[in-house]
Amino acid sequence: MTPHDSVRRHRQSVNLEKTRCLRCPDQSLELMGYRIGTNYRHYGADAYIDTVPGKSSVHSLCCKVSEQTSLRYGNIEPEKMVKRLNQILTCWGKYNYLGQVAPGYHAIDLHAM
Repeated sequence: MTPHDSVRRHRQSVNLEKTRCLRCPDQSLELMGYRIGTNYRHYGADAYIDTVPGKSSVHSLCCKVSEQTSLRYGNIEPEKMVKRLNQILTCWGKYNYLGQVAPGYHAIDLHAM
């Protein structure tokens, strides 16, 4: 048995339904809550490839905030509600800290108000 035999046994197959080819930097992709693609600086036309929190990730968090503040939780004490929301928002913020995060954070701030 050679070292290559164990590698061959544990190889993962490619899922053709989930796999696609992209032309970088023209196309972006969402992976693990981040959009990886071309971003632009606010003060110039410089383009660069970077990560931002993905739209689906921001939308998912906004839905969680809406659900936590729905009428079914109306009888919870305000201190407990604030603690719960702070925990949800803080955990999301600690995960989504790479790249240009200000637009995602701004959208969530507006939703949480």
